[in-house]
Amino acid sequence: MVVKIRVNPVVAADLQEIKDYIALDNPDAAQKTVKEIVSKIEGLLEFPEIGTLLAPKIKLKSKYRYLISGAYYVFVSVKPTVSTNHFIGMR
Repeated sequence: MVVKIRVNPVVAADLQEIKDYIALDNPDAAQKTVKEIVSKIEGLLEFPEIGTLLAPKIKLKSKYRYLISGAYYVFVSVKPTVSTNHFIGMR
């Protein structure tokens, strides 16, 4: 099965905001943080069902999984196309 990743434009904008914010103090850390997050997302190409199922955590029916990269959560749904739907930073 060929997997495609669709990144929600909101997620792309969030990544840029994270990079810009961290870069105010440390441009190298900003680059590294975003690279690590993108690497997690790209891991879905090889293993589209990685990540933790959200439903048992929230005790509601959900099609989402989430990936953790440092202090950040990326929420994804797996269909024929893997979609990054939402992004939350936890600080």
